Amino acid sequence: MISIWHSGKFWLKLCFMSLIIGLFVLLFRQFGIPYFLSIPRIETALQRAFEDTQRRVSFGKNFEYSLLPRPTVVLHQVRLSAPGKPMQTDISIDTMRIGFAWQSLLGFTKIEKWQWNGISADLYQLPNQQWSTTDLFHLWKKNEQTIAINRLQLRDLQLNIHDLTGQWHHFTHINLNTRALSENSTSFSVNGSWATANLPPIQWEITGESQQGTPRQWNNIHLLFDADLPYFGKGQGSIRLNGQWQKDQNSLQSNNIQWQWISNNHQFSAEGTGKNWQLGLSHLQLEQANALATTKMNDEKVNVNFVLNKLTKQAQNWHLAHFQVDNSWQNQENKPLLTINGDDFFSDSQQWELEQLHISSYQPASASTPYRRWDSKLNGKVTGRGLQSVQANLSGSFDESPVQLQATWLNVSDSNQHPQLSGSLKLNRLSLHPYWQTQEANNQIPRWQENWRTWLGDAQLNWQFDIGQVSSPKLQIESITGHINATSNYFLVDSVQAKLYEGTSNARLEVSNRTPLQWHLQQDLKHIQIQPWLQDQLDFHHLSGIGEVSLQVSSQGNNQAEWLQHLKGNALLQVQHGSWRGLDINNILNQNKGNTSIAFADTSNTEFKQLIIRLPVENGISKDSTTQLTSDNFLVTGQGEINWPTRAIDYHLQIETEKNQQQNRLPLIISGNLDHPNFRLDFQKLTHGLNTPQEKQDSIIQTLKRQWQWLNQGNRPASSPETQP
Repeated sequence: MISIWHSGKFWLKLCFMSLIIGLFVLLFRQFGIPYFLSIPRIETALQRAFEDTQRRVSFGKNFEYSLLPRPTVVLHQVRLSAPGKPMQTDISIDTMRIGFAWQSLLGFTKIEKWQWNGISADLYQLPNQQWSTTDLFHLWKKNEQTIAINRLQLRDLQLNIHDLTGQWHHFTHINLNTRALSENSTSFSVNGSWATANLPPIQWEITGESQQGTPRQWNNIHLLFDADLPYFGKGQGSIRLNGQWQKDQNSLQSNNIQWQWISNNHQFSAEGTGKNWQLGLSHLQLEQANALATTKMNDEKVNVNFVLNKLTKQAQNWHLAHFQVDNSWQNQENKPLLTINGDDFFSDSQQWELEQLHISSYQPASASTPYRRWDSKLNGKVTGRGLQSVQANLSGSFDESPVQLQATWLNVSDSNQHPQLSGSLKLNRLSLHPYWQTQEANNQIPRWQENWRTWLGDAQLNWQFDIGQVSSPKLQIESITGHINATSNYFLVDSVQAKLYEGTSNARLEVSNRTPLQWHLQQDLKHIQIQPWLQDQLDFHHLSGIGEVSLQVSSQGNNQAEWLQHLKGNALLQVQHGSWRGLDINNILNQNKGNTSIAFADTSNTEFKQLIIRLPVENGISKDSTTQLTSDNFLVTGQGEINWPTRAIDYHLQIETEKNQQQNRLPLIISGNLDHPNFRLDFQKLTHGLNTPQEKQDSIIQTLKRQWQWLNQGNRPASSPETQP
């Protein structure tokens, strides 16, 4: 038998069949493809396909086609008009490549690969509330059984979405890949960028599967996104869900959603779940959503637990039945807690309203803070217009004292004005005792300044306050009112009026947020008890009486020691009908034995009618301080220096008594520590011009005796000692 490979007839038949097939392919490519894929034929077919939508389809004349690896048509500059508006383009495509399966030549149209490049599309709402692509979806459903698509690819899609209220969404650089689009189960991946009002651009990517059915199923949906969000910083997030497409509502319904967000900014991370969510372009319904977030700021760890119940959105109308936010801050010493919850939140395109807002906070006692602090309970109503205008009216208690709070936030983006937070605070009682110990133990001013700049930013504060009573370890104030104005660079408290030390005060304090901190104080106190004021302000205990004080002082630094070191300005102290404890001038004049040293004694005192002290200060030192003390029987004048940081005093006094228009003067020196100074006679002045020690001793004795005799003319002072035998 002859082998087939050696058979001449076989090779003759093979060559003949190859020639016939090649000739057929050549003729089909030359005449068949131009016939089936001719521009008029394709254009007619497309116009017929879209005639029910009243849209017009056009494309460029540079038509391309190829046969291998599959029959492929390449269209350029494809345009799809708006319904009934041939001059308005809804969709434009730079290049559309349609690769048909070979069986399409037998009648049933199957697209193996459909690729769109350089797409620009507009999606908008019509006056009847429907979207502009509704007719295209109906057209697709109508022809779904006659056209099969395996792979659909979109490259560089720009999609603009607008609704009737003016809201817009701008999607750019969208790339879509799908497989088995006409099969029961379709896998897809899509990525791009999304921008909308009041949010930075967000990069996103979605993968998942779509399964045909009624309703259509969406399984294993995984959304990844990157964004640089306000307050949260740059980070990455993800959302996982399974859902069903609700055809009648054009929305995706999911019974279980999981999401998370991670940011390097302050080590922020958040994760949460949701139940019974319905997501649509113009409506939203969330039965329940919760989240747990953690972040770290400096040495503080912040935990936030967030819960939403029954959130709905229809067009521009929002409603939230209930929400609750639980916050806790934790550092090495403290753990304050804050809870915010509310009911019945309403919002439309113009304004929003929260009918019931509840705020509670407290900081439990700890080793460093043995008192419960920041104990507040506030209730009220909040309204606003977006974030440009917010008004709050709250009342309740702070540290078990009744409080009323009214606040207004204004942030007009199209004006040159800075955002402003203004309002009024009325509080019955404020106790600073629980907070004072922490501030004394820790120097928090540099950190406080940094937080001041961060929290205020470019905003301004403008507040009125009215506090019935303020108590602290160093100050007791009754009925204090005033005005606060602040930015990130300065803090001004003016028109401050208060009742304190049984008198009144009018003050103005300005603080500059520089490095180091700088401040300036103007204060006038009238008819006050001078002793407690000196004790609280200067830790000085030796003067008492009814006084008036005028202060014009400024300084800089981060603590009291630095403030005293850089203190400058002027102070005027006037005391009426008082006493000077520690010094008994009457007793000095009685001690006529010639001693030049005089002991300080807490039980001694000098009563006077008037005392005037002027204290100019430069770099914490009062170099030219002057004093004038007036009594019924004598006059004391003095001048000297007080070093406030070291509390050292070097003062020269002169005691003057007068009889029959003859004056007798006794010089006195005060030196040492301001708390327990040393007193001595000014020996040099008193014995000036005398030569021998005995002459000097006799002069001192005679001067003291003469002063004492003159002093005891008339009524004897209550503070004078008994007559020596």
